[in-house]
Amino acid sequence: MAAFHLQQNTEKMLKALCFKEGRPGFTHSSLDLLKKLQGMQVEVPEEAFQAARRLDPHYILSRYPNGVGGIPRDYYDLAMIEELEKCAKILMNFVASRL
Repeated sequence: MAAFHLQQNTEKMLKALCFKEGRPGFTHSSLDLLKKLQGMQVEVPEEAFQAARRLDPHYILSRYPNGVGGIPRDYYDLAMIEELEKCAKILMNFVASRL
């Protein structure tokens, strides 16, 4: 659940930033939201794109057994969650610097 909620957190923050910039985002992809922001002339650092690429797959993989080939909890460990948390913090800092 931690992986899913980290992805959801970044998605919602990026949607808030899109809304602030005047164009709401209608996707679950943090990567697509960053591309949308970039298209609105918002400077997006490469590390934000990298973080989004790491987080986005967990929208599905962390919740559905068919996503990873078995029970998701068997495929996640503390090290993975800590890595995803670092990615979420990169995106959170990016958004916070723009709001």
